[in-house]
Amino acid sequence: MDFKWKEYELEDFRKKLEITNSLNSIFWNDINQKAVNAKKLITPDFFYTVEMQSFLIRNNVLHYSCNFMPYTNDEILNKALMAIGAQFNIQAGRFGYMIFDFWLRISYLQYVIETFEAPDKLETVLKFLEFTSLNENDDLTKSISLAHAYCMKKYSNLYKFHYKTTPGSIIIKGYPEFHNLDKLFTMMFHGTQNEYLQETVFVSVYKILAAVRDLLFYMETDEHGDIIDENEMDSICLLLNKLCQYKFYNEPSDYINLGINEYKMIQSGNDEYVFADFEDEKVMEFATRLFEWKNNFRDKNINVSAQLLQRIFTRFYFSVNNLDMTRKYENLGDKMNAYIVALLNAVLIENAIEGNLSSMDLSSTGDIVRIFKDNLQKYLARKKNESILCNLYEWISQCPVFRIFLNPYIVDIIDNKQIEVNWQLYNYEIDKRKAKRINDEIDNINSIIKIIKEAIEWATNDSDSENTLYYNEYKYNKNIFEIFINKKMDKEDFIERKMELYDKLSFFNNELSLKTTLKNEIQERFRVMYAKFVKDDFKRSDMTTYNVLRSIEIEEPLYEH
Repeated sequence: MDFKWKEYELEDFRKKLEITNSLNSIFWNDINQKAVNAKKLITPDFFYTVEMQSFLIRNNVLHYSCNFMPYTNDEILNKALMAIGAQFNIQAGRFGYMIFDFWLRISYLQYVIETFEAPDKLETVLKFLEFTSLNENDDLTKSISLAHAYCMKKYSNLYKFHYKTTPGSIIIKGYPEFHNLDKLFTMMFHGTQNEYLQETVFVSVYKILAAVRDLLFYMETDEHGDIIDENEMDSICLLLNKLCQYKFYNEPSDYINLGINEYKMIQSGNDEYVFADFEDEKVMEFATRLFEWKNNFRDKNINVSAQLLQRIFTRFYFSVNNLDMTRKYENLGDKMNAYIVALLNAVLIENAIEGNLSSMDLSSTGDIVRIFKDNLQKYLARKKNESILCNLYEWISQCPVFRIFLNPYIVDIIDNKQIEVNWQLYNYEIDKRKAKRINDEIDNINSIIKIIKEAIEWATNDSDSENTLYYNEYKYNKNIFEIFINKKMDKEDFIERKMELYDKLSFFNNELSLKTTLKNEIQERFRVMYAKFVKDDFKRSDMTTYNVLRSIEIEEPLYEH
């Protein structure tokens, strides 16, 4: 695919390209010494990040030179890195899809390889690329899905526990009922199947990034420019419908190293392609918003660099890693919202740092949504008073794909709509669900306490009884406990078992006290904090849709070896 500058192209980009070409001419010999195909690294190309990736791997610097800064001990390599980075920067400033291309082909590759803990990094990278085609001129949604299939196999060999995933990925419990979901929500789902035909359903923030890249790539590299006609809109709707199909991908076996993908169409439930009507009103409206968002990239005159993008992805990656390790999320809606917020927060922080806004909270641990909300308020205050503008954040935060996975209250906060009011409403929704869960736990604890007291009374009763055994089983916090005591046991065993019952009674009385205190704290927040924001009959239609995602349970990742 040829890279061509169109007549309507901004003159500023032409000038920057001329400067970059001059830089490449100066450092041509350095690039030529370090690259297999140096000409591709001095020429604008729609798949330029593939060549950048190849350059890093060939020179064995993927793990520390992804930012293309001249910080190595090799002077020739330093000059080549600087020239290649400059060439990328000019192209990424013109095409928004290259931002996501860079994150997935280079930044993601670097970090996912590190999770394998392999002694031979180069061999591991090459095997990974061979399976995933992440180094080919191909759609990235397919490559990222194959990457998860590869990781599932790799992790099953390295780790003793199930549910180990790449940070930023979620395993779904069971098989989602896709017909209950908004069609656009299914964009984030895909699956893997091992050699025993066992299927695992995934949701991945990287799949969403890949979908954004593929949509932008299609819109930015076609020949229609900035004006979209009816046929072009149908083509975008077709691509959207393809992205919204649920697909599962075979994990590599020990004998075959090929990534063969199978398909399950959510509309039909069989192995045939069944696409929705292209004129579906919601899909058509979404496609229109995507096209408008794509055009806004050039309007904002965004400066992009490999160094900035690498810093953003690094901050984002460690944020989602910390989110996974907290294990505080039990449903898909809240977890995916946190992932997307982590990305927006990383973009905002690094973009603000470049604008000398130094008051940002740089934490990657803790409540990421609160951290983002506080950082956003600091940025908006400076933007209002000092005309500071984080163009990259402003553009990415309006991405239509990201916004469908965000909590609607967070969307309003991003749009600077009554931030404090929407923040309270966001927390109200969380506390409302937490209160229900605590009430259910209190009922469960009371039932357990009743059973334990009955067992103690039965064991303490000295009267003759035909019953020689008292047994009951109950579940608390996903653990199965049992009460077992037998009057025919040895006396010492009987006394020991009886003391265990008193210990359990003490434990659950303490749990009841803690849960009751927590319940009272939430009720106090309802009474004092939320009273002025929330009415008893308060409802929000877009929360009804979002709550479908909250109804999907997820598995907690395990990181132990």
